Amino acid sequence: MKKHYYFTTILFWVCVCCSIASCESSLCGDWDPIKLSADGADMTKKNVINIQPDVSGNAATITFRAKNYGSMWTCGVELDGEHLFPDDNNGKYIYSGEWGSISNSADNEIVVKLNSNDSIGIRSFIISFECGDAFAHVFINQYSCCYTE
Repeated sequence: MKKHYYFTTILFWVCVCCSIASCESSLCGDWDPIKLSADGADMTKKNVINIQPDVSGNAATITFRAKNYGSMWTCGVELDGEHLFPDDNNGKYIYSGEWGSISNSADNEIVVKLNSNDSIGIRSFIISFECGDAFAHVFINQYSCCYTE
């Protein structure tokens, strides 16, 4: 009986030691946040872009890149609070509509083209990016030439 007790005690402590030794210092999914750059627009530290009306009617083009990851893709787009669904184009998700388009032009490059806002209000976008288990969101407010506060 004592042999069974000693064997069980030793087995318990071996399991406890193995469990402690297998722990990592970092948490699972503890990825660095995505650091974005935006060519073609001024982005605040809180990832907000305000696009003023273009009287010439030219489309606004913004190119997003992740500074600290090798590849990035779009994982969600909202326009004025409504979720947009992508067109599956040979595995590359492209969002498009009367408002413009969002597409992955390279592994680490997402191009947003916004047509001029002909409405009387503000067109608001939330674009979500993903790099593995790291995520970032960009908030774009596109003002109309007819907008007044």
